[in-house]
Amino acid sequence: MEKERTKTKSKSRSIEEQKLVKDMLKGLRFKEIGGLSALVIIFAFFGILNSQFFSMGNMVTILTFASELGIVTLGVNLVMITGEFDMSVASIYALVPLLFEELSTHGIPSLIALLIVLLFAIGEGFMNGFITTRGHIPSFITTLGTEWLWRGVVLAITGGYFVTLTKGIEIVNFFGGKISDLGLRLSSVWFIVLTVIFYFILEWTAYGNRIQASGGSPDTADSLGVISWKYKTSTFMISGLMAGIAGIATFARFKTIDPSLGTNMELQAITASVIGGTLMTGGYGSAFGALLGAIILSSLSNGLVLIGAPTFWYQSFIGVILVGAALINIFIKKRLVGE
Repeated sequence: MEKERTKTKSKSRSIEEQKLVKDMLKGLRFKEIGGLSALVIIFAFFGILNSQFFSMGNMVTILTFASELGIVTLGVNLVMITGEFDMSVASIYALVPLLFEELSTHGIPSLIALLIVLLFAIGEGFMNGFITTRGHIPSFITTLGTEWLWRGVVLAITGGYFVTLTKGIEIVNFFGGKISDLGLRLSSVWFIVLTVIFYFILEWTAYGNRIQASGGSPDTADSLGVISWKYKTSTFMISGLMAGIAGIATFARFKTIDPSLGTNMELQAITASVIGGTLMTGGYGSAFGALLGAIILSSLSNGLVLIGAPTFWYQSFIGVILVGAALINIFIKKRLVGE
């Protein structure tokens, strides 16, 4: 009897251990695992090399840059989930605050000026989406063209010189003003709140489900009654809006606009999305992954400065992380959906 009881106990322990292992492996298969792993490694690496990395002031600095990039990334990430790209966000990021300043200095009330420029950003996104989906032009080409178009407008308006914020400071500060002595800004609050909203949209709403379906298999989605081109176009509109909000938040921080503001931000946003778990083929992505990706890029840039590394190492590290994240994303997707 004792031997049988011992065998029964050992079997039950074995079953419990196997179940525990399976649960642990299952926990390692969520969308953001690649980005979360990279973030832990980066924090550990720079924390060991420079103790100032974990200082409160430095954490605020990382979050501030991550927030401005991250707000743009949330929009770009949504477009990528539909299987498209938005390369125009960098110029919209610079143009929206510039137009706001122009309108404000010409006597238009700041609140109305803000509404006009944000509506412009949405309209620019609609143009990108409509041309791409109804003209059957690759989104990379469409948005690269509008990126050059609006960057030219930025240079034409500024004449290559810096533009200083003179009107509507209160409105601008609502998006990126300081809220603590440590330098914490409202842009960080916006970033976190928007991430939660985008997460809810993607994971809990019919709209989010249709966005993912439009990217995963547009033909199948259309056959089921989902008009995929409309959903894709809507994500371009949201992406334009996010780029505009981020540009206003950055304007609040610097109080000036550099004509080259936002250069290469579209590539950073795409990189942050991929690092966070979004597939470049569409149909699969995460809002929290976008948050992690933005924080990773911000942490990497900040950490390299703290340890005195040459600036070109930032691009080198990004390249390695991007390729590694893409491979991890493909592996995780196969484990999750069996493809």
